Amino acid sequence: MKISFLIPSLRKGGAERQFILVAEEMIKCGHTVEFITYKEEESFYPTLVKTIYISKKRKIDLVFLISLIRYLKKNETEILCSCYQGIFEGPLLWARLVKIFHSKVKVYSCFRSPYFSNAGKLVEKLTSNLSSMLLTNNKAAKNILINSIGVNERKVKLINNIADNNNFYPLTINKKLELRQELFNKSNKQNFAVIGSYIPVKNQLFILKTIKYLLGQTKINSLYFSFFGDANGLKSTYDKCLAYQKENNIESYSELNTSIENVNELLNAIDALIVPSLYEGSPNIVMEAILCKVPVIISKSANQSKLILNGINGFEYDTGNMHDLLRCIKKVKTNFFDFDHETLKQNMLKFDKQKIINQYSDVFTNL
Repeated sequence: MKISFLIPSLRKGGAERQFILVAEEMIKCGHTVEFITYKEEESFYPTLVKTIYISKKRKIDLVFLISLIRYLKKNETEILCSCYQGIFEGPLLWARLVKIFHSKVKVYSCFRSPYFSNAGKLVEKLTSNLSSMLLTNNKAAKNILINSIGVNERKVKLINNIADNNNFYPLTINKKLELRQELFNKSNKQNFAVIGSYIPVKNQLFILKTIKYLLGQTKINSLYFSFFGDANGLKSTYDKCLAYQKENNIESYSELNTSIENVNELLNAIDALIVPSLYEGSPNIVMEAILCKVPVIISKSANQSKLILNGINGFEYDTGNMHDLLRCIKKVKTNFFDFDHETLKQNMLKFDKQKIINQYSDVFTNL
């Protein structure tokens, strides 16, 4: 089977990591798999998967569409798997337009976000019939596709993310202490991290506002908050966060960083991960923290996949509720956190690599 993944670029997101994991495993199963990208961004994750670049200079670029169709026909691609919902900026619609002019290729649409704009819903209603199958990694998106947009239930398949336990795992206590000193130089404080691209949905500004609220209270002297993520993405809020941090004199209690390469080391160096997102499908960073045995404080909107089991591997708070967030921070701060390993083991079986690759193989070969 010849399979092409159409994505903007192989940059620094968790989505890209998942696509690489799936592609590499599908190649091991005997399939021919490649990435087709159209943004000139430097690849962040090393991979042996072949990557083809096709230039796309404008939001609506018919030259790009023609070039894509020609390549797929010449390459005899059997399945075009598109990811990211955006309208003309995202590849999902472009892959469906390919189907109009290249009927032999099967188009699969992948949904990671549970958020659909009104325009996005309209596009789905008008074009979803061009897709052979719609795949999603979270129940919320599946429910919207079926119940709100009206896609036939038989065309929608839920496949979880892969738990990447080859690259994410707990380190020794001594190594963790060494990393805390190296990364933060705040080994005497409790370190909380927020990891994700600086975009509105990730809600980093809410955490900065929480830090400002804590100013003047003695409790904050023992806390330190570090932010890591891509600062150059579409609708970046990095500059806005930086300005807020300086205007409110909270630089002694927080730091704003750009992307970091070794996320496993970072996770092992912190006391807890905070995920304040306004919505998430099935966030990779949460699963990676679980694999590193790091507790997660997460908003209810970001925990729709129920990766975090309250009191077992972290705490859930009401989205946007500062006092509820502080309640969770206090719980991590004052209690020795002990994971319920048996419950976690059973919960993580849903994300077993071989199980998920088998599901992909099934949908690709048994349509």
